[in-house]
Amino acid sequence: MNATASSFETADLALTAVLDSLSAAAWGEPSPCEGWTAADVVAHMVDTQRDFLGQRGVELGAAPDVAADPAAA
Repeated sequence: MNATASSFETADLALTAVLDSLSAAAWGEPSPCEGWTAADVVAHMVDTQRDFLGQRGVELGAAPDVAADPAAA
């Protein structure tokens, strides 16, 4: 793993802990982002990261289905 990936993984730990703690029902609850559910926030994060990497030539394959399983996305 290179330094950039290692740094990203370290920064991601707190977010992953929060997302892993959510119950199935919590994904439909409002988030701190007005008008967005917790699942909406995850979908936005997935979409923006995929867009960023795609613009840099990284092929990620099919996008995860956030609506079906936001925790896995």
